[in-house]
Amino acid sequence: MFRKILIIISKTVACLIAIAVMAICMTSYSPVYFPDEARPFRGPDIFNPYMELDTAHCWKRANFHTHTRVDGIMNECEYWPGEVYERMEKTWL
Repeated sequence: MFRKILIIISKTVACLIAIAVMAICMTSYSPVYFPDEARPFRGPDIFNPYMELDTAHCWKRANFHTHTRVDGIMNECEYWPGEVYERMEKTWL
Protein backbone atom coordinates (compact mmCIF):
# COMPACT_ATOMS: atom_id res chain seq x y z
CA MET A 1 0.00 0.00 0.00
CA PHE A 2 2.76 2.40 0.96
CA ARG A 3 4.57 1.60 -2.27
CA LYS A 4 1.49 2.48 -4.39
CA ILE A 5 1.11 5.84 -2.65
CA LEU A 6 4.81 6.54 -3.15
CA ILE A 7 4.53 5.70 -6.87
CA ILE A 8 1.48 7.97 -7.29
CA ILE A 9 3.21 10.83 -5.49
CA SER A 10 6.40 10.41 -7.52
CA LYS A 11 4.45 10.34 -10.81
CA THR A 12 2.54 13.47 -9.78
CA VAL A 13 5.75 15.28 -8.87
CA ALA A 14 7.38 14.17 -12.13
CA CYS A 15 4.40 15.46 -14.14
CA LEU A 16 4.44 18.79 -12.31
CA ILE A 17 8.17 19.16 -12.92
CA ALA A 18 7.70 18.28 -16.61
CA ILE A 19 4.89 20.83 -16.94
CA ALA A 20 7.01 23.49 -15.22
CA VAL A 21 10.00 22.78 -17.49
CA MET A 22 7.79 22.92 -20.60
CA ALA A 23 6.22 26.19 -19.48
CA ILE A 24 9.64 27.72 -18.84
CA CYS A 25 10.94 26.53 -22.21
CA MET A 26 7.88 27.78 -24.10
CA THR A 27 7.82 31.22 -22.50
CA SER A 28 11.54 31.87 -22.17
CA TYR A 29 12.09 32.68 -25.85
CA SER A 30 10.68 35.91 -27.18
CA PRO A 31 11.96 37.88 -30.15
CA VAL A 32 13.68 41.16 -29.39
CA TYR A 33 12.72 44.19 -31.45
CA PHE A 34 15.40 46.80 -32.09
CA PRO A 35 13.78 49.90 -33.63
CA ASP A 36 15.61 51.96 -36.21
CA GLU A 37 17.35 55.09 -35.07
CA ALA A 38 14.98 58.07 -34.86
CA ARG A 39 15.26 60.62 -37.63
CA PRO A 40 13.36 63.81 -38.41
CA PHE A 41 10.54 63.87 -40.96
CA ARG A 42 11.61 64.39 -44.56
CA GLY A 43 9.35 65.03 -47.50
CA PRO A 44 7.31 67.69 -49.25
CA ASP A 45 3.91 66.92 -47.68
CA ILE A 46 2.31 65.64 -44.53
CA PHE A 47 -0.61 63.37 -45.39
CA ASN A 48 -3.97 64.65 -44.14
CA PRO A 49 -6.61 61.90 -44.41
CA TYR A 50 -9.43 64.43 -43.88
CA MET A 51 -8.38 66.85 -46.62
CA GLU A 52 -11.03 65.72 -49.11
CA LEU A 53 -13.79 65.15 -46.55
CA ASP A 54 -16.96 67.01 -47.52
CA THR A 55 -18.27 68.09 -44.12
CA ALA A 56 -21.51 69.45 -45.59
CA HIS A 57 -22.76 65.97 -46.47
CA CYS A 58 -21.03 63.48 -44.22
CA TRP A 59 -20.75 64.63 -40.66
CA LYS A 60 -19.77 61.79 -38.40
CA ARG A 61 -21.23 61.28 -34.96
CA ALA A 62 -18.79 60.48 -32.17
CA ASN A 63 -19.39 59.25 -28.66
CA PHE A 64 -17.07 61.10 -26.30
CA HIS A 65 -16.72 60.05 -22.70
CA THR A 66 -14.82 61.21 -19.66
CA HIS A 67 -13.73 59.86 -16.31
CA THR A 68 -14.61 61.61 -13.05
CA ARG A 69 -13.89 61.25 -9.37
CA VAL A 70 -16.19 58.93 -7.42
CA ASP A 71 -16.84 58.33 -3.76
CA GLY A 72 -14.62 55.57 -2.45
CA ILE A 73 -10.99 54.52 -2.44
CA MET A 74 -10.51 53.96 -6.19
CA ASN A 75 -10.01 57.57 -7.29
CA GLU A 76 -7.62 58.23 -10.12
CA CYS A 77 -9.40 61.30 -11.49
CA GLU A 78 -9.00 64.84 -10.23
CA TYR A 79 -12.42 66.34 -10.94
CA TRP A 80 -15.91 65.68 -9.62
CA PRO A 81 -18.73 65.16 -12.15
CA GLY A 82 -20.15 68.66 -11.58
CA GLU A 83 -16.82 70.28 -12.44
CA VAL A 84 -16.52 68.19 -15.60
CA TYR A 85 -20.05 69.10 -16.73
CA GLU A 86 -19.35 72.81 -16.16
CA ARG A 87 -16.16 72.67 -18.21
CA MET A 88 -17.88 70.75 -20.99
CA GLU A 89 -20.71 73.29 -21.13
CA LYS A 90 -18.25 76.20 -21.24
CA THR A 91 -16.15 74.54 -23.92
CA TRP A 92 -18.72 72.93 -26.19
CA LEU A 93 -21.89 74.99 -25.83
